Amino acid sequence: MTKWAGNRQMISGIVIFLGIMALAAGLRLWQMAASARDSLLYPPRLPLTESPADFGLDAWEPVSLTAADGVSIAGWFVPPDEGGATLVMVHGFSANRAKMLAETAVLAQHGYGALLIDLRNHGDSGGEVTTWGYDEWLDVQTAVQYLLNHPHVNSDKIGLMGKSMGSAALLIAASRIPEVKAVVAMSAYAGFPDNLPSLTMRIGERPEWLSPLVLQQMEWKTGRPLAQVRPVAEIGNYQGAILFMHGANDLLVAPEHSQTLFAAANEPKFLYLAAEAEHIDIMASDPAEFENQLIPFLDTYLKGD
Repeated sequence: MTKWAGNRQMISGIVIFLGIMALAAGLRLWQMAASARDSLLYPPRLPLTESPADFGLDAWEPVSLTAADGVSIAGWFVPPDEGGATLVMVHGFSANRAKMLAETAVLAQHGYGALLIDLRNHGDSGGEVTTWGYDEWLDVQTAVQYLLNHPHVNSDKIGLMGKSMGSAALLIAASRIPEVKAVVAMSAYAGFPDNLPSLTMRIGERPEWLSPLVLQQMEWKTGRPLAQVRPVAEIGNYQGAILFMHGANDLLVAPEHSQTLFAAANEPKFLYLAAEAEHIDIMASDPAEFENQLIPFLDTYLKGD
């Protein structure tokens, strides 16, 4: 064997080895992204361990709805006082409607009704995958439609209130449903792809730089263009009043997201940054100030006091 032939064999061996290593690395990245993808698409369903009665809300009833695409939506309806001002209450990722009970109790003290819903793929609702607002806005839509037809609800006094992913869903819904008069968006993200690096790291437990591959896999798995979940691109269509609330110490959804949404929204608009709050614990961090921010806004722009 000549020296050149021996070198060619050695080079071919190196190329094959490097190719195998690259393939193995690519497979490992794909598996890592798939793990984060599944964490974001298939959250565990938390049991409903509390009911409105646990928060002193005696007048309430279970509700079963069906979204426009056929997904069943479970909820609780808490009737309003005379005047009929009522809000749809929307929880965040990997939660359920019970996580909105504390806020609902505050609203009830001031005469507001509430319809608390489980988003699809959460709680007792149907659905098999979470789309971070792309389909969930339909759940909000069906809740609004229920209120519009309810005899104890004033159809001119319907608002929306949500947390995190629920806020994203309701911001999209508000931009498409003209009957919504007031919105309270807590810990909202301006765009799902913009916040995905944080979600990939903190929920998916994978490096932030892997998020483009995670997004690609999520879109492939759901058949939904999740890169288009951008409430900031739609909020300009909403003509009602809006209050953004965000924890100044939120590490999952940075407060800059609410600041970006605030800049894009129409008047009347308000922004409250809770100095001691982290993600979605705005009320818990300072209940009195939460109420001071929330109730005057709703009294002015929803109830009409």
